[in-house]
Amino acid sequence: MKIYGTKPIEGKESVSPVKKIDRADSNTSGSSISNTDRVATSDRVNLSSKAKDFEELKGKIDQLPEQRTDKIKVLKESVDNGTYSIDSKAIATKMLQEVL
Repeated sequence: MKIYGTKPIEGKESVSPVKKIDRADSNTSGSSISNTDRVATSDRVNLSSKAKDFEELKGKIDQLPEQRTDKIKVLKESVDNGTYSIDSKAIATKMLQEVL
């Protein structure tokens, strides 16, 4: 039996050990590749239970209404106007209370 390759080497016939398959041609030309020979590729993501819990909590937090929008608005306006003042004694007192 003779197997013909791409070109003969020194009077001997070369044999290619690997046959290349063009997947685009295999779908349209009715080749002999069965469905079990084709490789199906798909992406999957499996989340851990901690990640699922985190997503659930994040969804609940996102549903909560803003409680301090009025205070935030006043603070933003005072910062923009340059009238926001910081009580350094009150900050120092709070810091010392937390340490002690």
